[in-house]
Amino acid sequence: MTERVATCFCGDYSVTMRGDPMLVSACCCTRCQRRTGSFFGVTAYFRPDQMVAQSGEEKTFRLDDATTRFRQCARCGTPVWYAPDDDGWGEDIMGVSDG
Repeated sequence: MTERVATCFCGDYSVTMRGDPMLVSACCCTRCQRRTGSFFGVTAYFRPDQMVAQSGEEKTFRLDDATTRFRQCARCGTPVWYAPDDDGWGEDIMGVSDG
């Protein structure tokens, strides 16, 4: 089975995902623009049980509206993955930053 590794800019923090993502999305909403500093953000969506490894120290940032928690590298601050705080999406899901 395929494994994919998402790593921060400095290389100190990474997550390894096993299998194919449920969905890959390019989004231009304000949140994705702010998360990436670009016009849009690309995200691969996985189920949490597809995360098979995590290394390095993470820092968590939670939006004021309490909808999402972002996990980022404690050293360089690169957001690596995020997940909704509630199950409003109908299933367990996490987004891994692709760009």
